[in-house]
Amino acid sequence: MKGPLIPPRPPDKSKKMIKNRTAVMLVFTVLVFCVFAARLVQIQIIDTEKYRRQSERQLATPSPVKASRGEILDRYGRPLVVNRDGYNIVFDKAYISNENLNIIIDNLTKVLVKNGDEWRDRTPLAREGEAAFDESGSYKPKQMIRKLDLNEYATADDCVFAMTKKFGLEFFDETAARKIMGVRFTMLAEDFSLSLPYTFAENISEETRAYIKENSFNFAGVSVQNVPMRFASAPEIAPHIIGTTGPIYAEDWDELKEKGYLLSDYVGKSGIEKAFETYLRGENGKREIITDKNGKIVGKLVAATTMINNISLQTNNMPIFP
Repeated sequence: MKGPLIPPRPPDKSKKMIKNRTAVMLVFTVLVFCVFAARLVQIQIIDTEKYRRQSERQLATPSPVKASRGEILDRYGRPLVVNRDGYNIVFDKAYISNENLNIIIDNLTKVLVKNGDEWRDRTPLAREGEAAFDESGSYKPKQMIRKLDLNEYATADDCVFAMTKKFGLEFFDETAARKIMGVRFTMLAEDFSLSLPYTFAENISEETRAYIKENSFNFAGVSVQNVPMRFASAPEIAPHIIGTTGPIYAEDWDELKEKGYLLSDYVGKSGIEKAFETYLRGENGKREIITDKNGKIVGKLVAATTMINNISLQTNNMPIFP
């Protein structure tokens, strides 16, 4: 006896839909892989020379070459204020390593102390004894506190502690650490970088110059540069009219940096030196430091030379100086 007839089961539409979606996803995945494969072929085979040149491209970092300050002559061309050769110690970021920087500064300060020379330290702190602020310099305590990102009510001890940590001076004795942090902070304040070398000391003695030259292998990134120094040929002749030069004060820096000055520059402070500042300062040259993709120095290029201007005073047409 036959059982009841069972109608055929209708097709499962959900399975068919899943198969269709799976097929679409497979096609989309294949297309994506094809696009990536095509792009990979273009980069590695078709455009390989283009990207090789980009990877080997050199970077040129500009650095200023300071111009000599113009000389001041009388109406007959006789010198009143001239430039004489002097020697500065300069740090070059391109060749000096951060690992050895503190040791180099420590050794240099010892040499300068021995030979009676001085180095540049613009920190507004007492040089000896307990930590205390010094308001007499051109750089003020509040400016140092802001530069170190401390609270406005930070004390001198707070500043010393912050610089000890920041510059890694924990293993130096107190005297050496104070000297090193003074230099390191000045370097920080003057934006020491590839494009801005740092003048560590000015007008050094012949003994110091000779020592550094003879031991240059111990002072990588440190050079002794021949620079012009201001000298009055006849200091007894109208010094109040000729005037003086001096370092840039922090409060004047915002205005002067827009005119191309460096914080380590000297500017006219009074008399002729101030009245003719724009003319006497000359025009800086430019040096470019060439580095490869790894930051290695591969060359230097002097892109422009410096220009200086002299002035001759005419007593029958003397301007009024501020």
